[in-house]
Amino acid sequence: LTSQFVERMRTVLLAYARRNPEVGYCQGMNFVVASILLVCESNEDSFWLLAHMVEEVLPDHYVQSMIGHTVDRQVTEQLVEHHLPQLAKHLRDLQMSMPFVTTHWFLCLFVTALPSESAFRLWDLILCLDAAWTFRASLALFAMMEAQDLLETHDLGTAVFVIKSSTRAAFDANEIIELANGRFGEIGNELIIRLRREWRKRTMEQLHAKLRVKELYEAQQQVTATFAVE
Repeated sequence: LTSQFVERMRTVLLAYARRNPEVGYCQGMNFVVASILLVCESNEDSFWLLAHMVEEVLPDHYVQSMIGHTVDRQVTEQLVEHHLPQLAKHLRDLQMSMPFVTTHWFLCLFVTALPSESAFRLWDLILCLDAAWTFRASLALFAMMEAQDLLETHDLGTAVFVIKSSTRAAFDANEIIELANGRFGEIGNELIIRLRREWRKRTMEQLHAKLRVKELYEAQQQVTATFAVE
């Protein structure tokens, strides 16, 4: 990276941090901004595209709680369970968590997982159509892994190798798109909005329950300490 390019990245990231102090800067945004700058000539256009991605495509993924990322992980797990049940069971048997696979897919919007041409083709669909394409593409990638002997792996290390090699070799964006449309075309934006809403409600309830437990524990500790002093 040239010093001029790095300065442009810094300018866009700082500008967005001022627009949205709750997010500020989060790991993963630098990869997104660098990719945006490759296709946008002006810093202003890059800034607004970043704002759209952070606020509309991946809402609350980059806040401190990462609640948006937690919600989308749960949505993805539900979709994989429904559409690819054998794969879902196999990943559970291997004790491979969904975040291990999907975290950098979402936070970097595929640019660190796929060849750049394929990632940018998916960006076109996600940005020009709707965020449901993030999930359709994810399921298409899982389906491709399933077809490339992921179900035959018997240990975590081999499974990780298949997953990484499958995505790194996904040079044919048309294959991903056709698979996403053909097998997972029913996953539309209305469905994603509904699932996100349902899982956000559950996640918030779980967070509030944990917070109540923590508050009760701290209150009990204070009472115990008070009587110990007396």
